[in-house]
Amino acid sequence: MLSTKWCWIAKSKYPRDRSAKRLNNGGPFAPISRIPDDVSGGLQQLPNIRKQVDDLMLFDNTLHARGIRLVAHFHEGELVKLARAIPRWAEGVFQAEFEAWLRQT
Repeated sequence: MLSTKWCWIAKSKYPRDRSAKRLNNGGPFAPISRIPDDVSGGLQQLPNIRKQVDDLMLFDNTLHARGIRLVAHFHEGELVKLARAIPRWAEGVFQAEFEAWLRQT
């Protein structure tokens, strides 16, 4: 099993900025038009990643968040912490898990 301590999920604006900065620093070219699809594809992979790592932590840094905040923490595939306010992007990926957690609390 792989061990990871965090997974950063960013709004698509931020990967675009990182891609431009990487290119300016001599890094590989990545077409900006494909970034939203890459972000969407990455989100769809999170349920499988959750099963393969020790800890998966979802952070929110979208415009309406107050800075960077922890949204959810999965340990060994099980949800162990969930924020009160859940952004739509996270709900879309783990809706069933979040609803089950909320029913238990």
